[in-house]
Amino acid sequence: MEIFVEEKEKFQHYKGNLHSHTKYSSGQGTPTEAFKSAKNNKLDFFAVTDHNKAFKSVNKWQEYKLKSEEFNKKNKNNIALSGIELSVKGIGHLNLLNYSEFFDSKEITLSKLVKEIENKPNVILCINHPGKNINNLKNKLDLNKNIRLIEVGNGNKDIRYNRYEKEYYKLLDYG
Repeated sequence: MEIFVEEKEKFQHYKGNLHSHTKYSSGQGTPTEAFKSAKNNKLDFFAVTDHNKAFKSVNKWQEYKLKSEEFNKKNKNNIALSGIELSVKGIGHLNLLNYSEFFDSKEITLSKLVKEIENKPNVILCINHPGKNINNLKNKLDLNKNIRLIEVGNGNKDIRYNRYEKEYYKLLDYG
């Protein structure tokens, strides 16, 4: 018996990075320099996601977001995103993407985060470098509408690169 699979759709593969830092927190360069570097390295999309402690004012957050908007106006084949890496007590680090408001909080709890995004279905959460604290996400199915990404690799392949496939599968098991 032969089986034939007819391809109905053409898929496009995109390359990018949704977790990076600038000089505003623990990285190098400005957001604009990061977006240009990503484009020069043939990435289709790129997000700068500095730590929330880097944004001490609404003005700094608005300026940060403006850099991605300016880049997107000039570059139609690349997508620049600005987000925030939140340190959530008892969970670890989560990237908050597609969030327009200023997240003003020194200590972020999961319940505070859930309340902040509960009526914002377009907000995307990415679990960054998941560790043992991801067990605290078990039975938090109300976050499924926002948690869309789980980082399975983190770092620089030439210096230090961490893999998180086991944690990824554990999170899938949690639902």
